[in-house]
Amino acid sequence: MRILIVTTDYADFQRSFYGANPALEAAPFDEQVLAREAEPFGIAASHAHYLRRLGHDVGLVISNCEPMQRAWAAEHGVPFGVRGARRLVLRGGIFPWVSREPEPAWRSAILLEQVRRFKPDVLLNESVVAIRPSLVARMRPYARRLVGLHGAILPDVLDLSGYDLLISSHRGIADQMARSGVRVEMVRHAFDARVLQFVGAEPPAIAASFIGNLGTAWNARSRWLELLCSRHPVHVYGPPRMLETTPMTSAIRRSYMGEAWGTAMFRTLRASRVSLNIHTDMAGMYASNMRMFEATGVGSLLLTDHKPNIDLLFEPGVEVLTFNSDEECSDLLGRCLADETWRAGIAAAGHQRALTTHSMEQRIRDLADLLEGCLTSSATA
Repeated sequence: MRILIVTTDYADFQRSFYGANPALEAAPFDEQVLAREAEPFGIAASHAHYLRRLGHDVGLVISNCEPMQRAWAAEHGVPFGVRGARRLVLRGGIFPWVSREPEPAWRSAILLEQVRRFKPDVLLNESVVAIRPSLVARMRPYARRLVGLHGAILPDVLDLSGYDLLISSHRGIADQMARSGVRVEMVRHAFDARVLQFVGAEPPAIAASFIGNLGTAWNARSRWLELLCSRHPVHVYGPPRMLETTPMTSAIRRSYMGEAWGTAMFRTLRASRVSLNIHTDMAGMYASNMRMFEATGVGSLLLTDHKPNIDLLFEPGVEVLTFNSDEECSDLLGRCLADETWRAGIAAAGHQRALTTHSMEQRIRDLADLLEGCLTSSATA
């Protein structure tokens, strides 16, 4: 199959990525993509790598990355426009809202031209909210099948009828997608074991860490983390802007250690005896987020909120620890930090489960089968 994966990156990540590699902005398109694929952030690059290993011809486009898209346009003689229009985006990567900043016209124009020239058998859109339905419709003549992959909250007004297949890692989101009338399938998140090559093998030096976002959209998470930071040695990592809504007297501020993206994030998880996780309200009754697989994958003990489906992923009390309240989480964290033998045993079991059951190398076969099935089907459900 000829597959074009289309995605977007968080602006905070892009700033950090190019800030650490300033010469990269002027590099050729292929060099920028190669560098981005080597940085373990998100799932699109992992999907591209493992689909290629299965023998597929795969391209990757990060449609909101201006240095990459500007380089591609220059190399292919395509004008780079500057006009814009309002757009629907994911605030904090989760909550949909109408951007106050205009979307530059190049984002849709360059992407459309890339799809036209690549002529994919399957266009796999992994940024369903940011890439608008009107643009999806314009891309249809140049792709045999359009597939959307999404695992976060979806606005009810989003029209998904233009896809041939929709895929989600979250049962609740999959059920919401199904209301569009398009066939929907599930593919769970997974761990890309390639990151183990550069995370190190030293004993964990950080007692406990939380990597994520905070703010008014995560009030329950903020209360939970405030309690843990006030009682335990917790390191907090996330974009600096999340402190804008954090009181000056907050224990979270005293625990804040800066940003951790990509390689730095995985090294932080590996260095943490305990990795703290709590789902957003939109997750409902389903455990689904990436942090569960990232933390266990590198060998940290995962301490996460309990969901009814957690035992389909990990065995609570044996491979991970789960909590039903903030106080229970605090008690479990205290025990983890006081009993290293107990903590290390659970961490090792969770690590083994991640590598044997939840590896990207295994999961990509499920994704590839769905894409192939979609391509060969004469009609969609």
